[in-house]
Amino acid sequence: MTEATVLHAEVRVDGTDYHVLAMHIRRALDGVDEAVCELTDEAEGPDPATLIGKPVELTLRRQDDSSKTTFTGIVIEARQEAGDSPVPFVTLRCAPRLWRLSQRVDMRVFQNQTVDAIVKDVLVRAGIDEADQDWRLAGSYASRTYVVQHRETDLDFVLRLLSEEGITFAVETSDEGRDVVRFTDTDLGDVLGAADLPYMDEGGFDISRDAVESLHMTSAVATDRVALRDYDFERPDFQLGDDEEAEGPGDKSLETYAFPARTNDEAVAKHFAKVLLASQQCRRERVEGESQALHLSPGRRIAISGHPYEVLNAAYLLLEVEHRYREARWGSSLVGEDAHGCRFVAMPQSIGPYRPARRPRAQAIAGYDSAVVVGPPGSEIHPDEYGRVKAQPLWDRQGDGTDKASCWMRPTQVPLGGGLLTPRVGWEVSLQHEDGDPDRPIVTGRMYTGKAKPPYALPAHKTRSVIQTATSPGGGSVNEMRFDDGEGAEEMFVNASKNMTQSAGNNATETVGGNETRTIGSNQEIDVTGAKSAQAATQIWDVGGNQKVGTATYCVDENGGGQSLSIGGNRDLSIGGDHRRLVGGASTMSVGGIQVDLVAGTVMESTTKPFDESVGAAHVEIAGGGRSVVCGSRVETVGAVKAVLATGGRGVTVGASMTHDVGAAVAIKTKAGLNDNSGGNLTDLALGAQVVKAINVTYTAESLLTVICGGSTLTLTPGSVTLAGAKVDLDGVVPQTAALIKDN
Repeated sequence: MTEATVLHAEVRVDGTDYHVLAMHIRRALDGVDEAVCELTDEAEGPDPATLIGKPVELTLRRQDDSSKTTFTGIVIEARQEAGDSPVPFVTLRCAPRLWRLSQRVDMRVFQNQTVDAIVKDVLVRAGIDEADQDWRLAGSYASRTYVVQHRETDLDFVLRLLSEEGITFAVETSDEGRDVVRFTDTDLGDVLGAADLPYMDEGGFDISRDAVESLHMTSAVATDRVALRDYDFERPDFQLGDDEEAEGPGDKSLETYAFPARTNDEAVAKHFAKVLLASQQCRRERVEGESQALHLSPGRRIAISGHPYEVLNAAYLLLEVEHRYREARWGSSLVGEDAHGCRFVAMPQSIGPYRPARRPRAQAIAGYDSAVVVGPPGSEIHPDEYGRVKAQPLWDRQGDGTDKASCWMRPTQVPLGGGLLTPRVGWEVSLQHEDGDPDRPIVTGRMYTGKAKPPYALPAHKTRSVIQTATSPGGGSVNEMRFDDGEGAEEMFVNASKNMTQSAGNNATETVGGNETRTIGSNQEIDVTGAKSAQAATQIWDVGGNQKVGTATYCVDENGGGQSLSIGGNRDLSIGGDHRRLVGGASTMSVGGIQVDLVAGTVMESTTKPFDESVGAAHVEIAGGGRSVVCGSRVETVGAVKAVLATGGRGVTVGASMTHDVGAAVAIKTKAGLNDNSGGNLTDLALGAQVVKAINVTYTAESLLTVICGGSTLTLTPGSVTLAGAKVDLDGVVPQTAALIKDN
């Protein structure tokens, strides 16, 4: 049987069959397959321009259909040439639809999705429906809070995410003739055909047999230890990360250390470490072989037996498969003399699970990125408990401008302890990224725009530096701290849009070189726990309403000079204890109306000098109890009436003489008796008449009672009554003519 009759090659482009001159198919795990074929239509050859982008299917099969390999995809390049062929032919470069991802560059944000969900979305957008995606995952994968595709091709983005999770993929042709992408975190199972391949090195290649004709192994040194670390700002003292070591002997000194681990979850960090270690360990042994089998496919398992080197008789996972074919009657630049050859690369399954090679991290974002702070509809300030905010990058086309368009981002603060400035919704801010990682943005500052301009016109106020925060919600007023460095107009301005509180844990000192003006629209309250002292050359208090001064213990008001107190209305003075007033000089009190002194207890007035009290109108003293006046010498002058009303007793005690000088009449009225008691002589002297009127009048003398009127005298003693005068008239029987009558 000749080679030409054993193998049959077919190519169909957009439903049209062409004659195949040569074919080269390369497939690899975690890669984009490629096929190159030379075809002709036995005439002038097809027009290359009409083939670009068209669906293509390449098939290489045995004539008895016992085995075949099929490649489906699209034509990505077509070139017309002659070569050594007697007829013109076209060389096609073909790739599965997955290749389209390499031609798409995007900038997108994915939130709260697992890697498989993200990859599904990217593939669907590139034209690979979910029906053409086959996910065979044994493990479960954590949802990622914030994942950014930043100036990466879709393919690089997908490969990076899959390698980090340890998910591999291969492209195969389905029974319906469509290229399907199969994803797995283990393997895809045995090859679709004979999985046990014998080793046969005698008799040359036999196209009709599924066997391995050539096989050799390569071993290499590989990393045997992985350490991952990361930082979680919510647990700054916690060492987040994991260490993993390969099994087997060795000092484990070949370490790969990675920071950051790109997670703040311990379980995920451990998973990442295991995947990274496995991706390096699985490459320490490789086998390469050749075979005539057509059904070999990357991602699937085979077993080789019959090799004289026993260690090679083992189970393998196919990593790469390459088929070469040329039609025997034509020459070709693609292959040598063999009509068909299959080369494969495989990994012994005994060394552990296969994991894709770690892809380079996302392209670092150098410098600053711009974003707009976002929040729920209607919100003006939207932080979390750590002061983080959400911001949508300006390049994000999918974000809706709300808090759902972003993850929480930490804003940098002024380099002072306790600094807190929260970016507001709608602000344009600058972003930087931890270690350049697009998935870890940080808000570093605010930038003004044509819509949100600086708070003061520039360059007119170029010497001003301002910290200003607007009232929220609604705006309309601001809290502000402003510095003006303009020469001659230097100023520091502080404004509180409503309340202002100042607090000093110990001392506070305020020095004003010139004038100070304070305007208080309502009340002012000063609470001093200890002493308060104030010094001023002149002090003026102008109180438009009431003034209240309260002292819990003792109050001293000292004036080195004079004091003037002017009160436009009433003045009430209430003293809970004693009231003492010490005047070094004269004291004058002028009362325009009535003055009432009401004393619940005793009133004492004492002076070492004369006491002069002048009342222009009535003077009323009311004492609920006793009233005592003690003085060395006292003069009391009443220009009009003086009334003394005592509801109880009233006593006047004078240490020396006491004189009442009354310019008019003196009236003494009592509801009970009236008693004048003198320790010495008692003299009543009236310049006019003295009238004593009573129902009964009694004069009592202990030794002598004398009544004198001009030259007449009435003298009474305990033993006699004597009446003497120039003339004595007696009413009775016997008239007396003598001038003296004495009755014993």
